Amino acid sequence: MPYFVVEKIKMLLHGVEKPKIAALGVTYKGNVDDRRESPALKIVYELKREGFEVDVFDPHVNDFSYVDLETAAKDADIMVVLVDHNEYKHMNHKELATLMKKPIIFDTKNMIEVQEESGMQIVNFGNLYQFKR
Repeated sequence: MPYFVVEKIKMLLHGVEKPKIAALGVTYKGNVDDRRESPALKIVYELKREGFEVDVFDPHVNDFSYVDLETAAKDADIMVVLVDHNEYKHMNHKELATLMKKPIIFDTKNMIEVQEESGMQIVNFGNLYQFKR
């Protein structure tokens, strides 16, 4: 599954030069701090290996290389929800959209609800077919 997600991210970023990705969550499941055997870590690794700039935000993990949500969103071309932490359900989409280059959330956990008039586009596996290139 990590390689599938990476391919879909690449598809959504097709044509974007030097894209920046905000990766939300790296634990093996939501609302825990355990990263062992996390598929999200593999996704982040593969994206970096592909040459993408990736900022990671995970409120449950204390790691000096991770950033806060606003820093991750700043100039991001896409925000990717990789773990279903409860904090991600309550993000202010309108505020985040103003920070991003392209206000798009790719929700791999199908947990993000559309916030009307926020300017944020929500992509998940249910509507991903609309974005095939």
